[in-house]
Amino acid sequence: MKLRRTIIVACCVIIASLGIALTGCGGGDEGKYADSPYVGTWVANVAEYAGVEVDVADIIGAFEITLNADGSASMLEEGETLECDWEPTDSGVTMKDSTQVDLTYEDGKLVTEMSGVTFYFEKKE
Repeated sequence: MKLRRTIIVACCVIIASLGIALTGCGGGDEGKYADSPYVGTWVANVAEYAGVEVDVADIIGAFEITLNADGSASMLEEGETLECDWEPTDSGVTMKDSTQVDLTYEDGKLVTEMSGVTFYFEKKE
């Protein structure tokens, strides 16, 4: 009878240990930035060059950045989508692929400069 209890207790300990180990593996990075205010879709409405502001939609069409809670991101520009990764920084966001795009957070907008043009992204509601 004592051996039977020992075996049952040992099995319960093993099952509990496996459950704890598998629970630790289940989450991954799915939500590592879930609490970040940057998660969501950002749309470039205004671009500025040499002090002149223009409507982005009139010049290049849709220009959007989507930052996901798992650290993945996509950038839609002129009908093409680029997949990459992102991470928050002290001043905003960095998107990385074969190149790196740094965006600063200013007055509720993400701002970046590309080829001398400054783009202002506003978060979609």
